[in-house]
Amino acid sequence: MNNSTISNGSKNKHVWDRNYQDLKAYHTKFGDCLVPSVFLLNPKLGRWVNNLRGQYKRYQKKEVLLQLNPRQIELLNEIGFV
Repeated sequence: MNNSTISNGSKNKHVWDRNYQDLKAYHTKFGDCLVPSVFLLNPKLGRWVNNLRGQYKRYQKKEVLLQLNPRQIELLNEIGFV
């Protein structure tokens, strides 16, 4: 594994963690994880959740491998992500 791979992996983890914290804040405020895909208060969160939801649904149907690790799936399940 080269340095760019390690750096990119760290960046992706940081981005995922930041988005997850935003999703948790949304959940606390609104009581669910149903962020609209066009969410004016945080457009990046809306796009991230919309993309994540599509990935998760395809994973549940066994159509593709989910690009999340087991801990990320566990964290999403803890806050009722669907």
